[in-house]
Amino acid sequence: MFKAMGAKRVKILNGPLAKWIKEGKPIDSTDPEESKQTARGPQTITDMNYIFKNNVLFKYEHFPINVLPVVDSRDSAEFAQGTVANAISLPYESLLNEDYSFKSKDEIAAAFKSASINKPHSEALVLSCNRGVTACALDIALRELGNTNSRMYDGSWTEYKARKTQGK
Repeated sequence: MFKAMGAKRVKILNGPLAKWIKEGKPIDSTDPEESKQTARGPQTITDMNYIFKNNVLFKYEHFPINVLPVVDSRDSAEFAQGTVANAISLPYESLLNEDYSFKSKDEIAAAFKSASINKPHSEALVLSCNRGVTACALDIALRELGNTNSRMYDGSWTEYKARKTQGK
């Protein structure tokens, strides 16, 4: 999502800050200078067209149902209440250790395979959740495996349900 919004260099802490500190890794509490990198939302229609044309994000009107597998990161109870048509359930928590860091690459690959994603290192997937937030954990895990073919459905279940209810 950061890259979709224009950030070029993105780093994500693997686990909570308390874990980082406990491991003796460096922290800096000084005020940072103004960042040389600016992430911003799409400013023009051209920006949005690029994002959607290059499948960084999907919007409802172009949603590839029955073309690409949809993986839903919500927990089993939420998934049972309704989901995008033909979605596969893979709760994001299943990819995390007790300390909220990501599991090993082998464990991540096994979790995707247990959810019938047979080629987690390369398969093109659409990722969904409730509002487009927790699905990012699936995207991070897939990228750890070397998969750059995953795409976010930013509106996720909330938008999909509303549009289906409206008959659009």
